[in-house]
Amino acid sequence: MALDYILRNCSTFADGYGLHGAVASITLPKFTEVVEEHRGGGMDGPVEVALGYEKLEASVELADADPRVIGLWGLAPGQTKAFTHKGFLVGETGTDRAAEIHTRGSIKELDFGDWKPGELAKLTYAMRLTYVKLTIADVPLIEVDVLNGIRVINGVDQNVAMRRALGMA
Repeated sequence: MALDYILRNCSTFADGYGLHGAVASITLPKFTEVVEEHRGGGMDGPVEVALGYEKLEASVELADADPRVIGLWGLAPGQTKAFTHKGFLVGETGTDRAAEIHTRGSIKELDFGDWKPGELAKLTYAMRLTYVKLTIADVPLIEVDVLNGIRVINGVDQNVAMRRALGMA
């Protein structure tokens, strides 16, 4: 079995600012369904019923306290900024691919960590997200727009009927 999507390197952009060289780590959003267990009359056991998905969050740890990032904290309610994370994927078969995660949201937490002489002072910023689009090798795989009820998985818009029924499409 060949491994074709090994992360070789990554970087991030906060509101269009490239943070190359400062990125220590990126925690990408988790996609987790919210389910509720249901066992109705006549059923021999419970089933899980999907009811949407959990809130989308991400975080980035930097090796410096970049004022351009710090200035993005505390936006007015409803204001969002673009945060883009890029990865370089390498395959054992020699194929190189790009991965991109485009997000919109706001910084909900700045963590300056511990400052110690002779050590890098890390800045971690955590984001609440309203939009996420994951693309690997120019193929869009997941697109979620929470506020507009959009959920496209592998090119299939799973919420188009819901948006039509609610007068959103």
